[in-house]
Amino acid sequence: MKKLRQFQKFDHEKFFNGKMMIVKEVKETFEYDDNGENTGKVLGTTVVAVITRDNTKYDDEEKTNLNFMESFNIKVPKVNFEVAQGAEIKPVNITKASVYGKYMNQLSIECEDIKIANHEQS
Repeated sequence: MKKLRQFQKFDHEKFFNGKMMIVKEVKETFEYDDNGENTGKVLGTTVVAVITRDNTKYDDEEKTNLNFMESFNIKVPKVNFEVAQGAEIKPVNITKASVYGKYMNQLSIECEDIKIANHEQS
């Protein structure tokens, strides 16, 4: 069967509930042509995030931190976007979430912006 993936929906709100993420790396996102060649045109920024806390409830799982220290890409359509390595972040207005890879165990997020997490003092 073909085109099955277009019917899969990733529930990013449920997945990110209970997670804390920090910045591992920041790099430019480039445009690629139909042959997979880098055109040199910068489309935005890719932030590699690492999950440092995972209190998400998973079906049939009793343990927490199931995805502790896993990394994934967050793409932001901003050129010269800067965020400090190690900063705790949250994606803002996720526009696309893709699960991919041979074992469907990789995640890529596209969002409008990334904000630095604000911890209020009590």
